[in-house]
Amino acid sequence: MDASITSALIGAVAVGGTALGTVLGGWVQARGGQAQAEAARQAARIAAEATHHQALYDRRWSLLAAYLRAAGECMEAAD
Repeated sequence: MDASITSALIGAVAVGGTALGTVLGGWVQARGGQAQAEAARQAARIAAEATHHQALYDRRWSLLAAYLRAAGECMEAAD
Protein backbone atom coordinates (compact mmCIF):
# COMPACT_ATOMS: atom_id res chain seq x y z
CA MET A 1 0.00 0.00 0.00
CA ASP A 2 1.19 3.49 -0.80
CA ALA A 3 2.31 5.67 2.14
CA SER A 4 0.06 8.57 1.14
CA ILE A 5 -3.00 6.31 1.02
CA THR A 6 -2.10 4.87 4.42
CA SER A 7 -1.71 8.37 5.87
CA ALA A 8 -5.02 9.47 4.39
CA LEU A 9 -6.75 6.35 5.73
CA ILE A 10 -5.32 6.88 9.23
CA GLY A 11 -6.40 10.53 9.12
CA ALA A 12 -9.92 9.59 8.00
CA VAL A 13 -10.24 7.02 10.79
CA ALA A 14 -9.03 9.59 13.32
CA VAL A 15 -11.50 12.22 12.10
CA GLY A 16 -14.35 9.68 12.03
CA GLY A 17 -13.50 8.46 15.53
CA THR A 18 -13.36 12.01 16.83
CA ALA A 19 -16.70 12.87 15.25
CA LEU A 20 -18.31 9.70 16.62
CA GLY A 21 -16.87 10.38 20.08
CA THR A 22 -18.18 13.93 20.01
CA VAL A 23 -21.66 12.82 19.00
CA LEU A 24 -21.78 10.07 21.64
CA GLY A 25 -20.41 12.43 24.29
CA GLY A 26 -23.06 15.01 23.46
CA TRP A 27 -25.77 12.37 23.61
CA VAL A 28 -24.62 11.15 27.03
CA GLN A 29 -24.41 14.72 28.32
CA ALA A 30 -27.90 15.51 27.02
CA ARG A 31 -29.33 12.44 28.74
CA GLY A 32 -27.64 13.49 31.96
CA GLY A 33 -29.10 16.97 31.65
CA GLN A 34 -32.58 15.56 31.15
CA ALA A 35 -32.21 13.33 34.20
CA GLN A 36 -31.01 16.27 36.27
CA ALA A 37 -33.93 18.42 35.11
CA GLU A 38 -36.38 15.65 36.00
CA ALA A 39 -34.84 15.32 39.47
CA ALA A 40 -35.11 19.08 40.00
CA ARG A 41 -38.74 19.03 38.87
CA GLN A 42 -39.52 16.18 41.27
CA ALA A 43 -37.74 17.94 44.16
CA ALA A 44 -39.74 21.12 43.50
CA ARG A 45 -42.99 19.14 43.48
CA ILE A 46 -42.12 17.44 46.77
CA ALA A 47 -41.18 20.76 48.37
CA ALA A 48 -44.44 22.35 47.19
CA GLU A 49 -46.49 19.48 48.59
CA ALA A 50 -44.67 19.65 51.92
CA THR A 51 -45.22 23.42 52.12
CA HIS A 52 -48.90 22.97 51.30
CA HIS A 53 -49.35 20.32 53.99
CA GLN A 54 -47.53 22.46 56.55
CA ALA A 55 -49.71 25.46 55.71
CA LEU A 56 -52.86 23.34 56.18
CA TYR A 57 -51.51 22.02 59.48
CA ASP A 58 -50.77 25.53 60.74
CA ARG A 59 -54.19 26.75 59.63
CA ARG A 60 -55.96 23.93 61.46
CA TRP A 61 -54.18 24.76 64.70
CA SER A 62 -54.80 28.49 64.41
CA LEU A 63 -58.51 27.87 63.71
CA LEU A 64 -58.72 25.49 66.66
CA ALA A 65 -57.09 28.08 68.93
CA ALA A 66 -59.50 30.76 67.70
CA TYR A 67 -62.45 28.42 68.24
CA LEU A 68 -61.34 27.60 71.78
CA ARG A 69 -60.81 31.30 72.54
CA ALA A 70 -64.31 32.11 71.24
CA ALA A 71 -65.80 29.22 73.23
CA GLY A 72 -64.06 30.47 76.37
CA GLU A 73 -65.34 34.00 75.80
CA CYS A 74 -68.82 32.62 75.20
CA MET A 75 -68.68 30.67 78.45
CA GLU A 76 -67.50 33.80 80.33
CA ALA A 77 -70.30 35.86 78.80
CA ALA A 78 -72.87 33.22 79.75
CA ASP A 79 -71.74 33.30 83.38
